[in-house]
Amino acid sequence: MSMTTYMQQQQQLQSTRYGVAVGLFKGKEVYLSRRSEKLIFGKKWQFINGRMKGAEVSREGALRLVEEQAGLKITSDRLHDVGSISIDQTGEFYYVYLVHLNEGECPSYMEEKRRGRWRLVAMEASIVWDLVPGIRNILRGLNRCLKKLETETNLTPAEMEEANKIYDEQRKREEQNEAFASTDYGC
Repeated sequence: MSMTTYMQQQQQLQSTRYGVAVGLFKGKEVYLSRRSEKLIFGKKWQFINGRMKGAEVSREGALRLVEEQAGLKITSDRLHDVGSISIDQTGEFYYVYLVHLNEGECPSYMEEKRRGRWRLVAMEASIVWDLVPGIRNILRGLNRCLKKLETETNLTPAEMEEANKIYDEQRKREEQNEAFASTDYGC
């Protein structure tokens, strides 16, 4: 790689703004809110989202944003990491999480100037809505996964939540084992 290419990549990394997006789900439905028309991607439908602050890690940012934008206090173990979205038009990179809401949990209307009220929408229907970039692919993937699980199992939403927790714990253990195995102890 040439020095010029390396310098260009470093500049691009430094100008990238990092954020978090969190989708709130209940069964086969997703909560979406419509962006203010004054914002970039105005009038498009979105998840909870915002930029990370200072040295904040993505999970901390996700927990903060869920509380600020939806009025829900959740714990980190309820966040399911589903990947990331890169938005070329704005130079932003978002870590994406999902949260399955429990019975009786609903997001509150918190930010009048930035978004409309939260609407609970059937996952299949939400895919054709006018969404912010990147969200449609996440919803399509989730819809496929839900359909596949539905045909393979007869799990209740509570059982699905428990299965997701077990999966996340196994994934964390695997990541820790990989990190341990790749550590060079000077041997």
